[in-house]
Amino acid sequence: MRRLPLRWIVCLAVLLMATLPAWLVSRVLVPGSAQSVTSMADNLLNLEADRVLLGVDSHLRIAHEVLNGLLAEGASSSPAGQLRLWQDDPVSFETMATVLTRQSPDIAGVFFGDWRGHFMGVEPHASGARVSIRNLASEDRQVFFAGRPGDRDRPQATENRGVEPRIQSWYLRAVEAKSRTFSPLQVAEPRHELLLTLSQPVYDDKGVTTAVVGVDLFLAALTDDLRRQRVSAHAATFIVDEQGILVASSVEDALIREAGQG
Repeated sequence: MRRLPLRWIVCLAVLLMATLPAWLVSRVLVPGSAQSVTSMADNLLNLEADRVLLGVDSHLRIAHEVLNGLLAEGASSSPAGQLRLWQDDPVSFETMATVLTRQSPDIAGVFFGDWRGHFMGVEPHASGARVSIRNLASEDRQVFFAGRPGDRDRPQATENRGVEPRIQSWYLRAVEAKSRTFSPLQVAEPRHELLLTLSQPVYDDKGVTTAVVGVDLFLAALTDDLRRQRVSAHAATFIVDEQGILVASSVEDALIREAGQG
């Protein structure tokens, strides 16, 4: 029988010692590592989804808190004289709304419309507030810059046949839902930002809808939050509504474009 030279035996032993650990790693550790990487990625995605959901819930809560300043959530009716006070003395509503619009820079406005078609809205403004009132007699909408509640010294152009509140989506959806509800996304002008409207119906003692109160909420803060806390340089986070419309994105790209910009 032919014997192998000692040097070949030594070389074979060295080769086995060098390659066996690598083979064991490929057979045992690599599949486990791939599984660990996949599991880690799933965990990161779940954590990011939870964080985004918490951020969205926290942001939408701002609108609820402002509306709570006017009406308790889930209340089937307002105090008997509250709505009549707003109708007969708009300054009382304007005072409350002005304070509430200052609770957060994300609040675009607070308003109410009643069953007669009366409308009053208060938006934050550098001068104090921008107040809109729909005239019941002429159906015009008057706009004022008010330094304090009740200030009417700086009237703006009157809008003929101002917006009829009873045919607006925020009014109709609240009446249909019989509770607080969000309306579809809108683009706020002139800031050119996305906003949501949270509205709630008001009932009289007989359960008849007499008005709807609403709050407009800017959504730009959601995008700012996503861009501050990106998962990695190679990942992107998006928030879409139930209709598939893009609401916020961690990508440095405009969410809203003018017609013709692609």
